[in-house]
Amino acid sequence: MSIAFPRVSLIVSPGQVTPLSQLVTVSVSSSNPAYLVLNGYDRNEYTGSSSDTTGSFSGNAHTLSLSALEGDARGAGIVFTYVASTNRYSNSTYGFLDQLSYTASTSAADVTDLSLFGTSSASIANTYASSAISLAQYDAAGYLDTLTVATEPGYHGTVPPQATPLSVAALAQTFDGAFWNSDGCWVLASTISAEAGASLPVQSAINMAGAANGEWFIAYNGPAGSTGDWKSSVRTGDMIGFLTSAGTGHITTCVSGADSTAMLIDNITFITQDGVIINSANDGSSRDVIIQPAHAASQEWQGVMDKSVVIFRLDTPVVATLIPTVNVSAGQSVNLATVFSATDPAGRAITSYQAYTTSATDWFTVDGASVTAASVATAVTASSLSQITLNGGTPDVPDLVNVRAFNGAYWGDWTTISTTSLAGNQVPIHRFFNTGDGTHFFTASAAEAANTVATRPDLVSEGIGLNGYDTAGASPSSEAVFRFFDKKDGTHFYTASTNERDALVTTRSSEMAYEGTAFYEDALPQAGDTAVYRFFDTVHGTHLFTQNMSEKASILATRPDLVSEGIAFYAPA
Repeated sequence: MSIAFPRVSLIVSPGQVTPLSQLVTVSVSSSNPAYLVLNGYDRNEYTGSSSDTTGSFSGNAHTLSLSALEGDARGAGIVFTYVASTNRYSNSTYGFLDQLSYTASTSAADVTDLSLFGTSSASIANTYASSAISLAQYDAAGYLDTLTVATEPGYHGTVPPQATPLSVAALAQTFDGAFWNSDGCWVLASTISAEAGASLPVQSAINMAGAANGEWFIAYNGPAGSTGDWKSSVRTGDMIGFLTSAGTGHITTCVSGADSTAMLIDNITFITQDGVIINSANDGSSRDVIIQPAHAASQEWQGVMDKSVVIFRLDTPVVATLIPTVNVSAGQSVNLATVFSATDPAGRAITSYQAYTTSATDWFTVDGASVTAASVATAVTASSLSQITLNGGTPDVPDLVNVRAFNGAYWGDWTTISTTSLAGNQVPIHRFFNTGDGTHFFTASAAEAANTVATRPDLVSEGIGLNGYDTAGASPSSEAVFRFFDKKDGTHFYTASTNERDALVTTRSSEMAYEGTAFYEDALPQAGDTAVYRFFDTVHGTHLFTQNMSEKASILATRPDLVSEGIAFYAPA
């Protein structure tokens, strides 16, 4: 359809009047429905201090206020007929849609959803116009869009052009300590979403099959037949609606973690074993509570009816780091495609990336052009991560590299990785733990480290094990550390001894494939160097290298299978 609310949400002062011409766009299209329903939907789930007033529509000298529906719901709807000659929608009582206005509730903290439905059935439009929920149930295909209007007299600022999972999580936590009606979970979730820059679909107000709206899509739709472990799929920034076995509906916001580690913000009542309400607002209303800090989802997941669960998720790309940290030598470079990857939760194609550093000493090369980007405002943009290369600047200056992705409609959150520009030709040596046999794998190649993370789930990254050099002569006492691949066990063997290397090449070449120099270290300690100790694994015939004195002491005390061979070499700090 070519009819929609172009705004992401609307935060207004109580009683503020807004022309519908500023809220609704209607484009010329042969698919425009014969009838258009504009609906206002509200839930009277506010604190005792609320005035209980509703918003209203006005046009052609007539006013329509929201009136009581089932339960605590309130609604109003106007049916407009499409006039093809003018490309406008008109109602005999309220006039043209684009001349209508909406007056917000005079009550603070009110939430009203304005929704649009299109249909070719005059009967459906006129029968259910006052109830957005009924329209969504009887003509789900006719649902077009929802705009959340929240009244907040103390709101100062501009609604963001879009929401992200982290902005939703951060905003949700600002409600810690707020007075709230214990029934007002939907009002709270809608307010959080609106302030973050997105409007939940009106279908989120009750437990029914979920519908996408703007930036929100449905990641799990129990009422529509979704099955599987929905708890493990919950992410930060998600909003989760469900019914309990007692038939109580609820919607909550995940502010961190997932599954058993998920933490939620909502308006639940905390009660002691003696039945005493811990977080009562004590404001004269028995329904009012004080929103508590984020709590474990396990407190709410018990008793949830799996078939009722709906997970609303923002369609924003997620950027992940392929390695824990990245170090780049001064004058050297690292392509960001070896450090980051991106996916879109709704399956959209990633069309753009942005990157910036926090230190002006490092810079990027984008399609051959050198660019310094040390802030969000100056971030570089490219259509592929492989087009962006990070260049190391001043030695030993720590930095943070920040990357986000765009799916053609929405930007994702920034993802950050720490980096240090190492002196001279120093390189970080990545260490991996083999979960299959307990051995270790070391590599100085950032590309190999990233590929290992992506393709070898049995090799768990332990971060940077030590530093080394990538070229001979980088230090007055640098020596090569050689690497062999054990064809039988699939492990690697490392040695800085040319005699040991030659012996293996001569006597064990059939089983130990020589892979050349892995990296360089100091044979004699240089200024700032740390001793690296070698332990022989008597079970697997491999070696473990460590410069961590605590790890060394632990091995000597608890691992008789690892025999100390003393100092193997010295690593630059």
